[in-house]
Amino acid sequence: MRLVVSIENHEKAQKFHLFLLEKKIKSQVEQKSTESHIWVFNEDDIPLAQKAYKEFEDNPNWAPSQEALQEELMEKLEAQNIVDSRERQSELNEEDVPAVEEENKLNTNQAQSQGFGKLTVGVIILCIFLFTWAVFSAPKKIDYSGHTLDIGLNFTVPYNQLTYENPLAFQYAYEFIRDYQNSEDHAAFLGTQGAFQQMYRYQTTPYWHGYYETYFVPAKAVTSLNKAFTESPTFEQIAQGDIWRLVSPAFLHANLFHILFNLIWFAFLGTQMESRIGFWKFTFFIIIVALVSNTAQYLMSGPNFLGLSGVIMGMAGFIYMRQSKAAWEGYSIQRPTLYFLAFYVIALCALQVVSFALELSGKRGIAPNIANTAHVVGALMGLGLGSLNFFSAWNLGKLKK
Repeated sequence: MRLVVSIENHEKAQKFHLFLLEKKIKSQVEQKSTESHIWVFNEDDIPLAQKAYKEFEDNPNWAPSQEALQEELMEKLEAQNIVDSRERQSELNEEDVPAVEEENKLNTNQAQSQGFGKLTVGVIILCIFLFTWAVFSAPKKIDYSGHTLDIGLNFTVPYNQLTYENPLAFQYAYEFIRDYQNSEDHAAFLGTQGAFQQMYRYQTTPYWHGYYETYFVPAKAVTSLNKAFTESPTFEQIAQGDIWRLVSPAFLHANLFHILFNLIWFAFLGTQMESRIGFWKFTFFIIIVALVSNTAQYLMSGPNFLGLSGVIMGMAGFIYMRQSKAAWEGYSIQRPTLYFLAFYVIALCALQVVSFALELSGKRGIAPNIANTAHVVGALMGLGLGSLNFFSAWNLGKLKK
């Protein structure tokens, strides 16, 4: 075995190793503290490897094929199994060796078929639990002044405690809903002076509506009275110590379609990430992306937003960056899948621009109630975090089994 080249950038060295693998040149990467050494097994392959390195340097945008990534993964698994077998066989009798070999085969098969990680499953269960709790405790629709008010999940206990903010105005509205439900005659209650005063108190108590509605949308296009009296307060509960609200809105969902769509994507992308970067780094990733994307969405549109979609876009951006920067980590998600998510966000942003133009012209907006800011900021966060070596799958030494 002979040394071909030493490369200071560890990721570049690993990438060149894959380049040699595609050239059918068997090599090995020896990682030191300041550089990585590329060794070639066959002496006859030295000239070919040196020529390959020049070709590699001339193609900085080269990316390995899926076959090369799979072969690299199999080599690592086989090498690990060989080491494990030798260590254990030295302590076993000869009749135990076949059982060890069978166990190694099983471990290899398990590593090739990555299952759901603990955190991925935990987040899915948490989202389903909170959504189910809210659905079964949600108040019924209310007929008020000739209009049907569908309160939905907004005034349930989990949503009161876990949304980014539960403004004082919302709390007044909750008192109105509570008194309405407790009244023996709903119609008579709605006609009382007390009911009118409760609704008036809700409508005249200011809360943060977001930069979009406060500074950009024409006043004539806004029907809410809440911001017409005094300056709207911001971060009401968070300033009082409810810091979990920075992250918790990500685990809430508005309806069945919303939660199914988000959890399918989260399971698909989360399985890829957790198996490579591990439980704790994946936990940190979710927290930081949720915190930043939630805060950006709150500042833009106020507290009325829910869902994992900001985190999901961050995961998609992260995987896209890791595929571009360190393709040997083997994220098995096709680029068209990631492009679909990007197109989805771009289309929603375009619809928001059209809606804004209509509002400027005095017409009613057409944009759906979707957290576009969280999508965009989440994707940018994912791209940024994906560029950090801290999240390299190979910092763990091998893929998680």
